Formats: sequence, C-alpha cells, structure tokens
Amino acid sequence: MRMEKQNIFIADDGERFTDEADCIAHEKKTIEDKKRLEGLKVYTVAHSFDATEGRGYYGRTHILTDQELSIVIAYCIDRWGDILQPWYGTGYYEAWKLHSSSRGVEAALKDEGAKDRWPHKPVDIVFLSNKSLDVDRIPANVFPWPRKKTS
Repeated sequence: MRMEKQNIFIADDGERFTDEADCIAHEKKTIEDKKRLEGLKVYTVAHSFDATEGRGYYGRTHILTDQELSIVIAYCIDRWGDILQPWYGTGYYEAWKLHSSSRGVEAALKDEGAKDRWPHKPVDIVFLSNKSLDVDRIPANVFPWPRKKTS
C-alpha cells in the first residue's frame, strides 16, 4: 500500500478542485456572475386582467434583464398580445402594464413565493438576456423567445 498526498483547492463558495487553475477560473466566473446579477434591471408586468370589477385578479411577472426597454416591450407584445384590447366594442383596456421596478433582483426572486399565498394572482419570474447566467434561483434564459409569426 502506498499513500499519496493531494492538494485540494477550495473556492470561496466551498466548491473543491484538484487543479488550481480550475479553482481560479471558477472564482472569476462567480465574481462576474455576481456583478451581472447586481446589474440586472427589473421590470414588473401586470397582465391577464379578467374584468372582475377591481377585485385584483391579475397575473404578475417580473422580468430580469440586461437588455434595452424595446426588447422587453417586444417580449411583452409577443407573450400577452397588443397592449390595448377591445372592451365591449366601444372602448379599450390595457391588457398588460409594464413598470420599471427599483426593488432589485433579490426582492423580485423573493416575490416568487407569492404563488403559494395567492393562487389567483400568479407571480412568474422571467430572465431575458442574450447571455446565460449560471446562478441559483435565476430561471433559464428565454432570449430569443419563440417569436410569433408577424406576417
């Protein structure tokens, strides 16, 4: 029997590596992902109005993104349709409302638990970016989403 000593490198997040270069690369990627996460913009969309005379039955979606507002609006139009929908043939109502949120990513992710408290008001989290972000609790990237055929 023989015994060998092996160096194990432990990253700041507790992950273990046998190669120092892999550990350093992992730590760099973790720092980059954390910076990207802090730089994400949060938009809140109220949608799926069901005309129950002010009872608050609507869906809510938080969009986490590093994209421009025009891309967020294009996503909303593709997902929920035109912003103005006909109302009893004589008027219109807003089918969805887009708001810029200053609450931050962490607050939006905590709000996902509201699905259990209010089943009639579903809360959805969407990550809209052209680069993936490997962070727990961030949903899969939807960019480019399945675009509706416009012609």
